[in-house]
Amino acid sequence: MHPPPHGVDDLLRVSGLEAQQIVHSRSHGAQSTTVPTALCGIAAAQAAYTVPMTHGHRIQGSVILRELLPEDAEPLAAAYIRNRSHLAPWEPARDDFYFTAAGQAEDVEAKIADCEAGRSLPLILEDGELIIGRFNITDIVRGPFLSGHLGYWVDQAYTGRGIATAATRQVL
Repeated sequence: MHPPPHGVDDLLRVSGLEAQQIVHSRSHGAQSTTVPTALCGIAAAQAAYTVPMTHGHRIQGSVILRELLPEDAEPLAAAYIRNRSHLAPWEPARDDFYFTAAGQAEDVEAKIADCEAGRSLPLILEDGELIIGRFNITDIVRGPFLSGHLGYWVDQAYTGRGIATAATRQVL
């Protein structure tokens, strides 16, 4: 049993990846981690700063942070329906199709394609079988500027518990 992970290196260790599979590079003090992982099917040469969360990382209690998968479309639709009014102030205007399993399947497919291209890192929060949030790093820029935008939401029933704070610490 490993101690709780505290960053990318620890997440890599906990995920069970072998040491020889991990390549670190430094550019102006910024750390980039390249790993061959199932995350979005990224090959070692294409990935940078990916966090392998195929099996997830326990954030708090039974809440897990893990990569977005194609089979998440239906539970994501249910999560968006549950939280539609809660998320309305921050989300763009969306048509009703977005809140369906088919709409989420399209969105998930696009998010995974962006991840495979190295432009994003789509993650979900789940509690058992229930999806309770999303975390996305988007607009990833490589090189000395190594940056991206972090966006997230947490199910209204789970707010105020420190879940977003704990997940943000793991993502960053």
